[in-house]
Amino acid sequence: MNGRAITAVVVGIVSASCTVDIRPLKPKPKPVTRHHHQTHSDKKAAPRTQTVDANWMRNYKELETRNNYYIPADENIAADGGKYRVPAEVIQHNQDMMRAELKKNE
Repeated sequence: MNGRAITAVVVGIVSASCTVDIRPLKPKPKPVTRHHHQTHSDKKAAPRTQTVDANWMRNYKELETRNNYYIPADENIAADGGKYRVPAEVIQHNQDMMRAELKKNE
């Protein structure tokens, strides 16, 4: 046998005995993101209020009396000079009573 034939036989034997394992690459680990932890405080948010005049307040009290429907938020109404600071719940209550009055009159 000549040198080329021997080399071919050796390469064939070595190639046949080797295995090639083809796998997908491992995914890169995701970076760890740190989140800000929310802190809690004992402070309560100030209630949303609107300033109304004495005429609005008089009409509101008349509606409440006519409908005999009072809400706990009425206690949070504060006089401020000739005006009144009224919580959002009272404004919503006034609108609801006005809608009810309109439906009654239809």
